[in-house]
Amino acid sequence: MPRHRHKDFRSGDLCEAMGILLLKGIAAVAEVARPEDVGIDAVGTLLRPGPDDLLVAEDSFFVQIKSSSKDHIDYDENGVCWLKELRLPFFIGSVDKKSSCMALYSTNRLAGFLISSRERATYRLHLQKTDTTSTPERTEIYIGPAIAKWTVSQLCDKEHIERLYRVIKAHIEVEEWNISYRPLAYFQAVFWTTNDERLRKVLESGRGPSDDELKRILVNVSPHVALMTTYCQSHQNREGLELLGKLVGFMKAAGVDLALEKPIQQMLGR
Repeated sequence: MPRHRHKDFRSGDLCEAMGILLLKGIAAVAEVARPEDVGIDAVGTLLRPGPDDLLVAEDSFFVQIKSSSKDHIDYDENGVCWLKELRLPFFIGSVDKKSSCMALYSTNRLAGFLISSRERATYRLHLQKTDTTSTPERTEIYIGPAIAKWTVSQLCDKEHIERLYRVIKAHIEVEEWNISYRPLAYFQAVFWTTNDERLRKVLESGRGPSDDELKRILVNVSPHVALMTTYCQSHQNREGLELLGKLVGFMKAAGVDLALEKPIQQMLGR
């Protein structure tokens, strides 16, 4: 509409712009234009402080930016499917315009729900502390404290920037692992404090694999089994070949035949 624009829309735009600016202090940032925004406001690539004042590009990640006045985000069943299919770590940035501060939140506490969630699940993610509860209509999830906080003025503090790099790097590595192992229903739950790269990790499983999932797991490990067989043969490791023979037999029974059973028996002189 010519001449007019609602102040809330403009306030939201200013929050996004400030969030992008704050992200640029620790990452190379590609801003997502509004017409292309389907839940991601920016794609960041973490920058590692290197020698001779060089910045080294490392891991990429997604960020959704919200005003600090918004304390929760809702995802309907389509949004939950979208979250499951993301292939980069996903973070939520909360921007306080008054203090020019960014609080970056991990979505690690979603990991177990994404593995075990029922069909037609809906989530409400809370940025402020509350009880995690579940009803047939919706699951309410407190996603934990911010993993990192920083202000515009702190972007001039070299030590703080280096600390932010270490903190965000640690969380990115966990979420990359979770994305890789989500199809196997495994994830790393982590516990953290804000601006501290020391994470306490707990390996958890959402559920046991189905027959089809087990077969997919065994297909994925097949090259590793073949390589271990070659290694044990070349090093004349009889004990290793015995164990691999049992594993290959198990894989064959599950429908994944590596055609290694007979060669292993021959290597063992049987």
